[in-house]
Amino acid sequence: QCTDPSVFFPEKSEETRKTSTLLFVGNSRKIFRKSVKYSLERGEDISVYGTRWNDLIPAEYLKGEHIPNKLLHSYYGNAAIVLNEHWEAMAKLGFLSNRLFDVGASMGFVISDYALGIESVFSEAIPTYKNQNEFNQLLDSFISRPDARHRKARELHEIVIENHTFAHRADNIMQVVRELVEKKLRVPQDSPLRL
Repeated sequence: QCTDPSVFFPEKSEETRKTSTLLFVGNSRKIFRKSVKYSLERGEDISVYGTRWNDLIPAEYLKGEHIPNKLLHSYYGNAAIVLNEHWEAMAKLGFLSNRLFDVGASMGFVISDYALGIESVFSEAIPTYKNQNEFNQLLDSFISRPDARHRKARELHEIVIENHTFAHRADNIMQVVRELVEKKLRVPQDSPLRL
């Protein structure tokens, strides 16, 4: 996974300045997502954007079904805390949510459920939880500490911009192609045919 820094970038905007402490962007698929459930049980101020939430959460927390892509970076960057959650199969197999990269490029602060390998990609820039108790501890730790959130957001931004853009992925793909072509053709090191 990766992100496009021409679409996701830091921008402070009055239009999307946070109106709640927590932001969750994602569809429910008629499944009560853990981070939303935990937040509501704590009585937190949360804004939810996505589809199929109507029967699961009180209407006052559902702010819309969709955020236009051209505004999404500003929502991520202006939220106090963005909540990310993987579908269970993705988490177990290490398929990291693209939202993590997009929030990072937007210089937002994100708390995520744990997914296999998340720490090897993001180090300690993304606080993660494995259960409700750990989720509560993270909120208790970060809600009242904007400086700590900002430090994590800057750290995440640096990791994403330096390693996880579409340009980086294109370079990775081209390197694999070069290696395969050179191996197949056995092109000598000094040949003009080398890519």
